[in-house]
Amino acid sequence: MFDKVINKEIYGCFVKDENKYIGFALWAVDSEDFEFSKIPGFGTILEIGLIPSYRSHGLGKNLVTYVENNLQKKKIAQCYVSAYGPAQKFWSGCGY
Repeated sequence: MFDKVINKEIYGCFVKDENKYIGFALWAVDSEDFEFSKIPGFGTILEIGLIPSYRSHGLGKNLVTYVENNLQKKKIAQCYVSAYGPAQKFWSGCGY
């Protein structure tokens, strides 16, 4: 996955609390030749993760907003996620 970040096929960021990494996000701009999703003009939030002790404090929603803002800067007005299990509740709370 990180090879794709280096090649700018997908984008990513890490979240830190002082000197400790506590989370990350990966997202992409869809295109016809993108292996994950092929809806040109849309964005896909591929992964968001936080260390369990940092969950339920609003950091995940802040991370979603950060990703959405980055997609908007690339003129992407719509994005989507694929979620299952416990993640569905989180994404539903974010408006997805």
